[in-house]
Amino acid sequence: MPAKTYNRFKMPMMSERESLMRFKMEKLTGEHEGKMSFFMYTTDDPAYPEKKNTIRINMFQGFLFEEDGDDCKAISFNTMNM
Repeated sequence: MPAKTYNRFKMPMMSERESLMRFKMEKLTGEHEGKMSFFMYTTDDPAYPEKKNTIRINMFQGFLFEEDGDDCKAISFNTMNM
């Protein structure tokens, strides 16, 4: 099961925010052998219901990592709604 984390914070001049994120990392196979993917995304869990008077942040972030000699190349995509 992927790991998850809950955060709650206050920013100046904004309503309190919270996020419940899931993390997943995977070594790829087949035509993408040797590459790794990493994903962070918003999730729901009955153990962490949305708190009253807070805004739940929705987010997705994905990475594809590939070694190239001594270098590491990465492709990333992300979107966030605060």
